Amino acid sequence: MLLGTVAALAVSAGAAAALSGGPGKESSSTALGLASTTPSTAPAVAAARQCGPSTETGVVRGNGPGGTDSGPAAILAFEHSYYVLRNGAKAREVVTEDAAVSDADRIQAGANSIPLGTTHCVVIRPEAPGQFLVELTEFRPGGTNAFFRQRITTTVRDGRTLITSINRA
Repeated sequence: MLLGTVAALAVSAGAAAALSGGPGKESSSTALGLASTTPSTAPAVAAARQCGPSTETGVVRGNGPGGTDSGPAAILAFEHSYYVLRNGAKAREVVTEDAAVSDADRIQAGANSIPLGTTHCVVIRPEAPGQFLVELTEFRPGGTNAFFRQRITTTVRDGRTLITSINRA
């Protein structure tokens, strides 16, 4: 059991390093803890059940495809591209060129380090105009979850809302 937890931490650390752009840069996802849960034979069902709409005013919860019409939509689009599409180039499409976020190849390396069958849920809380506190939970095969807290900043460029930074929170 300890070996499994260490392995899960190593994969999470690899994903965090891949997204952060390497040493000396802020990490776009930082594991704050791993919690062992009751194993699920259907992680997608568990993620959907735990990722229903928020009843809290102003809070967005989901794992859908997102878009570029708002900050939460851009955040959802980034995470969906990373976890569902597993496509670093697609994730980078909702990020400004000059953003403090890794390039597409590094994002792809992070996505590749996540076990197949992993699902996710994102909870987005506005903090200030264009700034959001994001809680991201990975639901991994076998019932192990990983939890990350991020502060994501967005801006509007050419009518599209894009991510300008992703930092640990």
